[in-house]
Amino acid sequence: MMVVDLFNKDVNLISLTFRQEKANPPSLEGVPQTTSRFIWCHGLIMRLQTLEDTLRNTIPEIFTDPSMKDALEHMKEVKKSIETTLEKKIEDWASTISSDYKEKLKTSLLIRDEKSRLLSLNFDPELLTLLREVKFLENHIKDQIPEVAKEIYTNNKIYNEYIHMLQVLIERYNHPLSTIVDIERPMFQRHIDAVDKILEDGISKLTWESEESNSFLENAVSEVTKFSELH
Repeated sequence: MMVVDLFNKDVNLISLTFRQEKANPPSLEGVPQTTSRFIWCHGLIMRLQTLEDTLRNTIPEIFTDPSMKDALEHMKEVKKSIETTLEKKIEDWASTISSDYKEKLKTSLLIRDEKSRLLSLNFDPELLTLLREVKFLENHIKDQIPEVAKEIYTNNKIYNEYIHMLQVLIERYNHPLSTIVDIERPMFQRHIDAVDKILEDGISKLTWESEESNSFLENAVSEVTKFSELH
């Protein structure tokens, strides 16, 4: 039957795409690697499911045809192969998540460049990627996410708020500091010293887990904003 032939053709096309690209699936721009691979595999599975659902909703009688039964069995084999690959990719990702990630939260909030005196955010990029992965994956494979990742993610909102506040603080501190010329510096040095004293806790004392970090950031952003308005 023509319908069965078309069904087989579509299944084979999906199967070919899977075989050719499974070792190195196309990455989605701005999406973490594990999430990108999940979306790719899941997309192929949904395409297969849509093929079957469309026929069941339009010409359900075709599923009594022996040739359709064979085609459906082939589709299930392709689907199973994709699901197995997806599970392996998730397992590989989960195996890389250890308690070491919690240690990354014990770093200071800020880093100062000793030469330029400019500030930068001190949030580990791998930790940021982990939070982004869990944010997506928890809605699909929550049971397969490592406990340490779930535990870290419980404070995801707090970390993101801190990151936003720190980005504001850094921009409002670095810009005036980097644009003050030598002849102006004596006029601003008193203000710089006062702000630096406040910021020191964020550089040498407070971490991403410290209870005092929120109050520090609120005060620091306020004081740095006043400083930035002077120049």
